[in-house]
Amino acid sequence: MSMLPLFVLLFLLHFLLHGANAKCAIGDADENAKWINSNGRLKIHDNDNTPDTDGDDYFLIQASCPENLDYDDMDEVCNCTFTNSTGFIFSCNGEYMDDLPNLGSEVPVDRLRLYAVRNARNVHQIKSYQFSGYRTKEIRIEYIEALHLEDRAFEGVLDLETLKLTHNNFGKIGQPELIFAGLVNLTTLDLSYNQLTGWKSRGKSPSDTPVLPKLTTLDLSGNPLEYLHNDTFEWLRGSQLQHLNLRKCNIKSVETGTDFSVFTWEET
Repeated sequence: MSMLPLFVLLFLLHFLLHGANAKCAIGDADENAKWINSNGRLKIHDNDNTPDTDGDDYFLIQASCPENLDYDDMDEVCNCTFTNSTGFIFSCNGEYMDDLPNLGSEVPVDRLRLYAVRNARNVHQIKSYQFSGYRTKEIRIEYIEALHLEDRAFEGVLDLETLKLTHNNFGKIGQPELIFAGLVNLTTLDLSYNQLTGWKSRGKSPSDTPVLPKLTTLDLSGNPLEYLHNDTFEWLRGSQLQHLNLRKCNIKSVETGTDFSVFTWEET
C-alpha cells in the first residue's frame, strides 16, 4: 500500500482537529459568524482564510461576524470566509432559493459591505423595497433567468455605490426612473448581458431632480438594444455620466433627435 503524500496527511490532521469548529477567525481572535442559508435559516460554519468564490454559485453577504450565536444545525451548502482584502463573506449556494433572502433583524445590515446572489434559478423578481434599510455599498445579482424588476426595487439603500445586474434575462424592463429611484449615491450601474431590448420611457421628466445624480459609469454592453430613440437616455438627465459602454449592442439605428446632451459621456 502506497503512502499518502505528506501534505495530504497534514490536511487530514488539520481537518480532524479544526473541521468541527464553526468559527470565523481574525488572527488569534475567534468570533462567531452567522449567515442565512438557502431556506432562510440562521447558520454557522467554519472559516476559510483563502476563499475562491469567483467561479462558484453563491449567495454572499459580507459584514462583521456578530457574537453570541449557537453552533447547531450546520449546513454544507454555506460557509463563512475571511480574508484581509475582502473581510467577511457569508455565502450560500443560490440554486435552491425561491426568493432573495430577507436578512431581517438577524444580520447587522448597517455593517454590510456586499450583498450578492448568483445562479438563483428559482428567483424570478426583485420586489419593491427589497433591500430597504440595508447600508451596503454594493449589490450584485447575476445569472438569473427571466428576472423581473419591480418599481423602486432598490429604494432605501442610501449608501449603495455599485449595482451590478448582469447575465440576467430581462427582455424589456419598465421605467428606469422608477426601478432605480432613490439611489442618490450610485456611481456605477452595470446592466451588461441581460438580453435587454429596451425600457419604457415617460419622455421628458416633469421634475428637475436627477434620478441618479452621482452616476458616472453605465455598462449596457452585450444587450441587443439595436435602436436608440430620442428619449432612450432621458432618465439619465442630470447625472454625472462619463463612461457609457455600448459594445456588442448591435445598434442599427439612432432616431433623429436622440438627446445625448443630458449627460457628459465617453463611449468605452
